[in-house]
Amino acid sequence: MGLKVLKFGGTSVGTVKSITALKHIVEAEAKDSDLVVVVSALGGLTDRLIATADMAKNGDDAYLHEVEAMQKRHHDMIDAVIAEDKKGKLMKYTDTLFDDLRNVYLDIFRRKELTILDNAEVVSFGERLSSRITATMIEGAEWFDSRKYIKTTTKHDKFLLNQDLTESLVKKTFKKFLGRAKWQSQFPHVSVIPGFISSDSESNIVTNLGRGGSDFTAAIIAAVLDAEVLEIWTDVDGFMTADPRIVEDAYTIDEMTYTEAMELCNHGAKIIYPPTLYPVCQKKIPICVKNTFAPHVHGTDIVNSRNTSSAKNVEVFCGLSNMKGITLIDIDGPSLNDVQGIHRRVASCLLEKGVEPLFINSQERKITIGTKDADCHNAILYLNREFENAIRAGRILPMVAHSGMATVTLVGEAIQQNSGLQARLARLLSSDGINAEMFIESSEKNNITVVVEQRCLNKTLHIFHQHLFK
Repeated sequence: MGLKVLKFGGTSVGTVKSITALKHIVEAEAKDSDLVVVVSALGGLTDRLIATADMAKNGDDAYLHEVEAMQKRHHDMIDAVIAEDKKGKLMKYTDTLFDDLRNVYLDIFRRKELTILDNAEVVSFGERLSSRITATMIEGAEWFDSRKYIKTTTKHDKFLLNQDLTESLVKKTFKKFLGRAKWQSQFPHVSVIPGFISSDSESNIVTNLGRGGSDFTAAIIAAVLDAEVLEIWTDVDGFMTADPRIVEDAYTIDEMTYTEAMELCNHGAKIIYPPTLYPVCQKKIPICVKNTFAPHVHGTDIVNSRNTSSAKNVEVFCGLSNMKGITLIDIDGPSLNDVQGIHRRVASCLLEKGVEPLFINSQERKITIGTKDADCHNAILYLNREFENAIRAGRILPMVAHSGMATVTLVGEAIQQNSGLQARLARLLSSDGINAEMFIESSEKNNITVVVEQRCLNKTLHIFHQHLFK
């Protein structure tokens, strides 16, 4: 009997139907394995908690109605999925948490201020509530408070995992898992953990692991406890060869490597937040992405190296990712290369100001930066300031922005074995009247990105999928 870590996202606990499906999945897997179950907040709740905090900060007392609505949603969930003999205790716990939440909002309302610590405490209520409901619903499950063993330190207003302390506390908390083939009978078969939330290493103030935090919680637990597998349960069948909302004949990718999964996610796929993969990748623990609403479907296995002989595609490409809402910023000029350290300064200037470029493409006399549309204004502002003297001297021209762009990224470790691939992709697009603004090939040669006008995005995806994946 081994150990599995199962993570369920917000869509898997958002409705009576989905959380009931979760219960059936956990009960079925608990027959053969010890389980740690990590859950997110009810679907959409985290955004609502944040929006309500903004209402309180802005002096809008309608935040009280929002709290009432959120409390009723949890009451309705408890009424629907919890046995009668357990409802009273869980309702009392839930109401106590909502009383605490009201006090947090009231403090924000009075101060007219919302700090990062306020925000961290507010959003923590989502996972604390959903995990208690889940633990109560599953017979014999035990609830563990992740604030006691997932620890962070704060740096530049960001909560960073305190890895050494967290690993020590996780081992101490779950020592029943370590070095044992099977739990003793007095221990529960299933442990339920709230994902995302944590606490400060020194003060114990509530913090969180940021975007993708519940996935990260699950990965940390799986890595420290040497789990057999990390299962990510969501509302899709796994990673697809392309966005199925655009490419109707896209199909599930049976198997991919950690690197391929990270590249797909970094370039637009929303299945997993990439940092999730690092702890389990280091331990070579496989990840399986499965659909809560179709548990019989195999899903996608993410492994250290995949069996290319069984791949559906003889060229062993993995999949296509896409992003839209992109602006290109050109840095051009007659003496561009004479500006000392220009490439390093471009990247550091943006990153230091909190603007993360999607890519930086250098040509002989031009540097092109890809940003999200929302980051474009600030990026140009910071770059103009950084190179103010060079612009004034005429060595660099003022920044030029081109909005309305999109990217399509082909991912696969076999790309490096396909010489002439860029020319082939360009010909495919050209034959259909699509102009490729630029191609960007990663230094590791495991992905290649084409930039096109956003109006051509869907057509580009169809062309690539038709020729590379069928």
